[in-house]
Amino acid sequence: MAKLAELIKKVKADFKSQYNYLTDDEVEGIYEQALYTYLDLAFPYHYEVVEIPEDRPRAIYWVKDCMKEIIDRNGITATSYSENGLSYTWSTDMVSDILRQRVIGLCGVRGSKR
Repeated sequence: MAKLAELIKKVKADFKSQYNYLTDDEVEGIYEQALYTYLDLAFPYHYEVVEIPEDRPRAIYWVKDCMKEIIDRNGITATSYSENGLSYTWSTDMVSDILRQRVIGLCGVRGSKR
C-alpha cells in the first residue's frame, strides 16, 4: 500500500483536477478544513494529533469525501431543507450525518492497561 503522504498528495491532485477552477491554495485550505474536521471527530480529546496517523491510511478517503461536501455545500449551512422530494439536514459543523457516522472516535488512551 502506498504511504500516507503519497495518498494525500494523490487525493489533492485528483481533487484539483476534478475542481480545476480552484487554486492550489484553495485546495489546500479545503483539505485542511476537512482534515481538522476528521481529527475533531476521530480524536476528540487528543489535541496533539494534528495529522492522519500512519495506522489509519483509509482516513484520507473520508477527508476526500468531506472535501467534496465542503465544495457541494458552497458555504451553505442548512439545518433542514425540503423541496420537490429532495431533503437536506446538515449540522452546524458542516458535516453530514452520513459522513460523521463513518468515523469512530478514539476517546480512550492508547496502550493503557487495567
